Amino acid sequence: MVVPVLTYNGPEFIGKTMDQWAYLNRVGLDFIDPGKPQQNGHIESFNGKFRHECLNEHWFVGLGEARRLTAAYAREYNTDRPHSSLGNRTPQEFAAAWAAAPSPPRGIRINLTPSRSKHPRGCPPDSRKD
Repeated sequence: MVVPVLTYNGPEFIGKTMDQWAYLNRVGLDFIDPGKPQQNGHIESFNGKFRHECLNEHWFVGLGEARRLTAAYAREYNTDRPHSSLGNRTPQEFAAAWAAAPSPPRGIRINLTPSRSKHPRGCPPDSRKD
């Protein structure tokens, strides 16, 4: 089964290396229409939050620090932070409720429809006191 991934038309996603990786890993690349970022609104929302809450808050002095701080943001965002799309629960709380429920929790919509595209296809505050 090929798993589709919705992505941009940027050079990092349309190159031969990405295409080869997708083929070898049975991943279908589904590109949004050029100039239509609203077709991938979830990532646009995340990118804005990530930029505002992490990238704009730190002056990275090296790649190691950038990796450490962005990993800390990812851990906090994916485990401890409530998300409105999950009923203002943390991903861990949502996952626990989902696993315990005999059927999907009420009020949660899961979109299983194929893409409409015509193409195939957070940093917590730094603990250092400066």
